[in-house]
Amino acid sequence: LNLQRQRWRTAQEKLLAREARLDVRTLSAAARSEMLHLFPRPAESVVTIPSGVDLTVFRPGSIADPQAEGLRLLFVGHNFRLKGLHCLLAVAGGGANGAFKALARRLGLASRVRFLGPVAAEELGALYRRSDALVHPTFADHCSLVVLEALASGLPVITTRRNGAAERMESGRHGFILEDPRDIEAL
Repeated sequence: LNLQRQRWRTAQEKLLAREARLDVRTLSAAARSEMLHLFPRPAESVVTIPSGVDLTVFRPGSIADPQAEGLRLLFVGHNFRLKGLHCLLAVAGGGANGAFKALARRLGLASRVRFLGPVAAEELGALYRRSDALVHPTFADHCSLVVLEALASGLPVITTRRNGAAERMESGRHGFILEDPRDIEAL
């Protein structure tokens, strides 16, 4: 962990080790289970409240894209390495992308990969509707909001069991849930 995350973790441990009862809210059952494992406490004090999405922005429908050729796979995220971008290339979201642009060039894919940078919610909703699938091979995420947004937009999702949002999916119906983000064949 970097220094900032170490400090955050230390503060979290102090807060959760207090004698006084503290109710904790998590975004997924996986996060709840991890919290109960790391900080033993009464199970009823840790409650899961799943994230929601704005259904006026993230809704099914299709938007014709005159530049579309073939299959359009989308990746949305900010922490590219943690979210599994090195296993996939097709990107919307902020983050250091120099190494990934170089990888795309090295693989001969530079002309087929667009790094869009940060995208406003309304534009992102339209981007989901123009795509064929969201691919989010995350290594760790308690509940990826982009997965919920894509599903609300009617877009099938490929993600991993390491994503708490996978709890809200049925593999084969809403997309596919992979066991390991490094399994390139399955991806």
